Amino acid sequence: MTTPHDETLASYAAGTLDAGIRLAVAAHLEAAPKSRARLAHFEAAAGAVLDDLPPTDLANDALDRLLARLDESEPPPPAPIPVRHAARMPTDVRLPKALEGCSIGRWIWIGPGVRYSAITIPGAPKANVGLVEVGPGRRMPDHGHGGNEITYVISGGFSDENGHYEAGDVCEADESLEHQPVADPEGCLCIIAMDAPMRFKGLLGAVLKPFTG
Repeated sequence: MTTPHDETLASYAAGTLDAGIRLAVAAHLEAAPKSRARLAHFEAAAGAVLDDLPPTDLANDALDRLLARLDESEPPPPAPIPVRHAARMPTDVRLPKALEGCSIGRWIWIGPGVRYSAITIPGAPKANVGLVEVGPGRRMPDHGHGGNEITYVISGGFSDENGHYEAGDVCEADESLEHQPVADPEGCLCIIAMDAPMRFKGLLGAVLKPFTG
């Protein structure tokens, strides 16, 4: 399984990832026990840093407020908010739990056999993240990147210049990579997240810019 870079998991543990990229990593973590174990290592390291910080004085009423909270009854956990989507999904595909509470827009054509659906994250409406569905053997439009990009494969698979990716895998890209991923014979459905817009070549770039940042 192709997993996130250490730097990405460390940023996830620190809570500093872009919201869209964080969503894609969270979806991967659901399917990747080894990545969850690596994440636990980074979370423990972050906790050790906090332990080394010098102590600070508490407010005079801190203990009273804590005891008052202990007397309060604990509210029931909130029910999961279902995914709200206008895009019709394949019947044999289960979307990651990381998408709970998100809104998924309608499908938009971005090339022969390729379509895109924007994901809106609660609290981060400007996050540049969406679903991409690529038909069997079809190619994504040739593109580069203005920043960091993570693609999480929900189903199917694809290949690019750096290798082959299948369900559960992540593909990380940055400004140095220009590629044209090709879907496997069964096609693929992915979450794709960016912290800067893609750079499509030619006239297609102008057509797709409103939909991909």
